[in-house]
Amino acid sequence: MGQTLQIRVLGEFQILKGSTQQHLPKSRKTRALLAYLVLTGRRHRRERLCDLLWDVPDDPRASLRWSLSRLRPFVDAPGHVRIVAGREHVLFDPESATVDLFEIRRELAGGADVLSTERLIDLAGEFRGELLEDFAISDLRDFESWLLTERQTAKRTRATLLHVLVNRLYAEGRNEAVPYARKLITADPYSVSAHAMLIRVLSATGHREEAERQHEISVREFNDAGEQELKRLTEALSVRRSTIDPDLVGQKPGTRLEQQIRFCTTSDGVRIAYASVGDGPPLMKTANWLNHLE
Repeated sequence: MGQTLQIRVLGEFQILKGSTQQHLPKSRKTRALLAYLVLTGRRHRRERLCDLLWDVPDDPRASLRWSLSRLRPFVDAPGHVRIVAGREHVLFDPESATVDLFEIRRELAGGADVLSTERLIDLAGEFRGELLEDFAISDLRDFESWLLTERQTAKRTRATLLHVLVNRLYAEGRNEAVPYARKLITADPYSVSAHAMLIRVLSATGHREEAERQHEISVREFNDAGEQELKRLTEALSVRRSTIDPDLVGQKPGTRLEQQIRFCTTSDGVRIAYASVGDGPPLMKTANWLNHLE
């Protein structure tokens, strides 16, 4: 099937054949066409692509044909046509091609709990920047609207990964939890859980002054969120520096127990989130109906 094609959309848009980076056409619409075909993962009518990228009085179908011809040398391989263009439809064949964002989602869907901490760190490093950060086509409103939605979805993927990673590093008592907790705030700025985790990690690793400053910032940010959410931020600040594994073994009476949220997959493929807290013989309690696990 030819060379493996690596497609990187997290940060600057890049195409690699094997280990060789391809120098894509300078035409922003041509590069946008390829990114759109790759990320949507389905076939499109030619009229749709013309309306999306060449909504002009000229000959949009000719512009589309020109762009497709310019892209083929960069993604096709001997015996393997990846840009499949019929009379009415166009699609990108992902066979033997990898897309960084899709690979991350695939591994997370398999269960973050089965991934090693080092693998989670590797996946977090794949986020080199914002999705297609070198794309800016403000005069194409439909494309910009689609791109904005895709960027928000990618941010949620990154936030999910960082939530798992920071909790894992914190549970293992590793100082690397601090920089990733800061990144978590950037990826998920409106999450009280993210803010509380950063405060907790800073406080537990001896960054007391920064933890107090972050607490003040977070309280202002979520001032209207409600008493319960503000309480979570204050409780996070109460964590003291410790080298004890926060899996909560041997806590003193009265110490607040922090739950660890993990995921599992049933035999029929259903993904379930569960939380464990404390130590001792297992005791199971099902979550309340329609109540957030946290």
